[in-house]
Amino acid sequence: MTASGPPRRPLLFARNLFLPADLGGNRYPYEVVRRLGERGHPVPVATPRLHDAFPPLPGVRYHFYPVNRRHPALTHVTNVLGGTLGLRPLRGQRFPVALVGSYDAAMALGWSGVVPRTPMIFLFHSEFYSEWVQALRRSSPRALARRAIRAYMAAVERRVFGLSARLVAVSEFSARQIRSRAPEVADRVRVIPTGVDTGYFVPPADPAAAKRAV
Repeated sequence: MTASGPPRRPLLFARNLFLPADLGGNRYPYEVVRRLGERGHPVPVATPRLHDAFPPLPGVRYHFYPVNRRHPALTHVTNVLGGTLGLRPLRGQRFPVALVGSYDAAMALGWSGVVPRTPMIFLFHSEFYSEWVQALRRSSPRALARRAIRAYMAAVERRVFGLSARLVAVSEFSARQIRSRAPEVADRVRVIPTGVDTGYFVPPADPAAAKRAV
């Protein structure tokens, strides 16, 4: 027991990129993890070690796994395989929920056996994006490869959506994307708009000084 009540059970968080300094899409998962830790939840974070900017956060401990980013296809494969191996030691732990911020991490959770034993909440920001597919030219020899990869990407989406106990969409547009791809999981979709940390994103007291500092 603690002064504020019984100890809280760990909430697992998994993502293929954890980059707090990024003010784009990577800031959102960092804020989720930070705030959960500050509220007293132990949060194991499973992610590849791609940099050395992993700040110490209250209640947060990192579980790193290897990944190779020499090519987008290799990045995806090693994220799934590395994540699977890195998550297997956590199979014996009882988590009330696993929060997942990427398709690679969601697939690794399924392959490792952590999910569906642990209910998974998938944080959906966009369709499964592949730089590899985007880079393929529209020439005839590549067209077949492009179609095959797109079919694989669609299969990954269906797999991840099917594994998810809940799917959190950041907008109604995102919710419609999920439902159009997997109508059978429509009742699991919840829309929670991305918030803004007004303590971090705040107008400067001296705009002129801020401009000079840029």
